[in-house]
Amino acid sequence: MIKGLQEEAEADYQALLALAKLPDIGRINYAEALLGKAIYNTAVFILDTAAFIQKHLPARVDKPPKAKPSRDGQDIVFPGRKTYPRFLIKKIAVSGKGTPGSALDGFYASGVITGIASEPPVYGLPLTAALFAQTPSQILFRLNGEFNHVTPEFQDTIELTLQGLPLPGLDLGGSEYLPSKILAGKAGIDATVKIIPERMQLKALFTAGQIKADFSGKPEPDDLIAEIVRKTLAGIDQVTIDCQLEQVNDGLEMKISSNLNRMISERLQATIGEKVTGFTRELRAEVDARLREAERSLDALKASYEEAIAAKLTEFQKMIDLEKQKLEAKKAELETKKKELEAELDAMKKELESELQKKIKAEEEKLKAEEEKLKKKLEKEFEGIKDLF
Repeated sequence: MIKGLQEEAEADYQALLALAKLPDIGRINYAEALLGKAIYNTAVFILDTAAFIQKHLPARVDKPPKAKPSRDGQDIVFPGRKTYPRFLIKKIAVSGKGTPGSALDGFYASGVITGIASEPPVYGLPLTAALFAQTPSQILFRLNGEFNHVTPEFQDTIELTLQGLPLPGLDLGGSEYLPSKILAGKAGIDATVKIIPERMQLKALFTAGQIKADFSGKPEPDDLIAEIVRKTLAGIDQVTIDCQLEQVNDGLEMKISSNLNRMISERLQATIGEKVTGFTRELRAEVDARLREAERSLDALKASYEEAIAAKLTEFQKMIDLEKQKLEAKKAELETKKKELEAELDAMKKELESELQKKIKAEEEKLKAEEEKLKKKLEKEFEGIKDLF
């Protein structure tokens, strides 16, 4: 019974562990939850800027002007003549730098823009731009773009790179999980915008390093996730965020991935694992303690029942022994009675046999006398018959 109790307790313990299933925290997108709004607003700003640039480019021509129908004559080509758009700037080269000793000391910019045309299909070449700039604080800006409206199915591509952006002063919003401000750190952005008819796509990689965050003024975390997120962000040195935003017609779809997801989920897994291990250890100790208490109670109850059963068995055994003695006495009495009856039967048998012998002898003598009498009679009659013959 106690062994069965141990097996049942083990089964209940395993059932409790099975019920304590934890969510798959590795699949939660913490970067999207923490920074999704800020990233979305920045991405939308970049898309709107690209759309503004694309909107103010020369209107695309769906179909090139139709050539006049031939009159089945001979085409004569006059060399040296080429058709140009009504407005065309083939190339613009820009460069500049800040005046030494001024606030712009250290500033430098250069770039080339080609193919600015009012009628790209007529010109036959896309508009291209390659710009570079560096601020006095060593922030680097690089933009490469190609706006190809030569064919109706146009495709515009803008590549933007920013390096050395200072993180102090960055607005992180009012999230309770994020720092109140960033004291140090630099960031970089590599973004690509592609625009085709009825579709616009942005891919951006945000990297930040040498981060020092300040949580002063923020309330203390009141749950495990907030505590883990704060510890992770407080000790983080480098962050990478990969964002993809796609606009099809009037709909927007955003995808975000980051090393924050891995770091936070790993720390959560470790912390929850420790808590689960502690919980299971406490649960096992509690189950074992209650099991031992139940076993002691069962042992005492078993001993009490065994003592009561032993006393009852002793009482029953005495009653059985007494009944056996009574049965033995009754058996002896019956045996004596049997012998007496057998003696009486033997005497009666002998007496009956004697009387029967007497009766048989008397009957035999009677039959013998009658036989003699009959014999004499027959002899007499025979003699009479004999005399007749």
